[in-house]
Amino acid sequence: MCYDNLLVLFKFLVFFLLCHREAEGHGHPNGIASFLVMTCRKKAGITISRQKGGKPQPDMESGKGKPHSWEVRNMDRKFKGSQSRQIEKLVGDVLASLAPDKDELQERVLAAPERSALFQQRVREVLVAMLARYFISLTDEEAFAWLMEDAGQEELYARQIITGCRKGAREQGFADNVPCHYAVEAGATLKFTIPTLGLCVDDFRYLQGWAFPDTPTERCLVSGVPTALREAASQNITTQLRTLAAVEVHWGVPTGFFSQELLPTVYTAGVALMHHKVTKRDMFNGLWVRTGTCIAGGRRLRLDWRGGRLACGIWRWGADGFPGLAVAALGVTKALEH
Repeated sequence: MCYDNLLVLFKFLVFFLLCHREAEGHGHPNGIASFLVMTCRKKAGITISRQKGGKPQPDMESGKGKPHSWEVRNMDRKFKGSQSRQIEKLVGDVLASLAPDKDELQERVLAAPERSALFQQRVREVLVAMLARYFISLTDEEAFAWLMEDAGQEELYARQIITGCRKGAREQGFADNVPCHYAVEAGATLKFTIPTLGLCVDDFRYLQGWAFPDTPTERCLVSGVPTALREAASQNITTQLRTLAAVEVHWGVPTGFFSQELLPTVYTAGVALMHHKVTKRDMFNGLWVRTGTCIAGGRRLRLDWRGGRLACGIWRWGADGFPGLAVAALGVTKALEH
């Protein structure tokens, strides 16, 4: 989804939070409404219009009811219910970060143009920060603590993951400050969340009609070497899993950590984008990467980079190999349920 649409929906929800749910004598709704109408028209072709009738809403100045309601018309891009709930949760976090109380937030929304521009920039910064929390890069020390505390793993398991992934990263030519571990929060999806974390081809709008299980992420730690394995190119899926098993032995990570199954596309895509932010490098070395998500008919999704943007496609030849199709050595450790 386009980042500008998130900003539009954020401002639209701010309107409801301030004017409808918290309407207790603070400002007049028309000021915020005008601000929103202008922004919506510019950003996404969304029109917020006034209608006669409907449930009376409070007059912010007098406290008396006015017979008006608000609706959204001409919305080119529609949100699914699960996506709206996800954004609403995000908005709650953003509101808390922008201002400690409702009055201060309203002051910023209705500020003079020069102050309003600063406020909008702050909204963008906070939104980016909040969205980026879905995939957080960790140092080796932080990842070790996560494995012990958040996942409740034994020290031996944690050390094998940390030392094994670092060994593999060094062999692939990465400096020790390049992350091998990413803490993932629950709720991220390939179609909706991933395009907000970095540059994706067409903001992944073309994925919206594809029939595959876009299961949201679980809270976990993704660990591995941030590159595609060249030695796994040209291999079919069975041989690629054997190659990953051999890598486990060579690097010293727990058996099955990479080779039990390929990760769902959303995890690999999130790590690829965050790795690109840190290193400015293509995580896949110019190759396609086979993933664990299957579309209808059993064909797997694959990832690659095109012109500095992450692309998602379909590998149409099932389990077969291809000279440009590799895999990534990535594994997941789930967090304890609370």
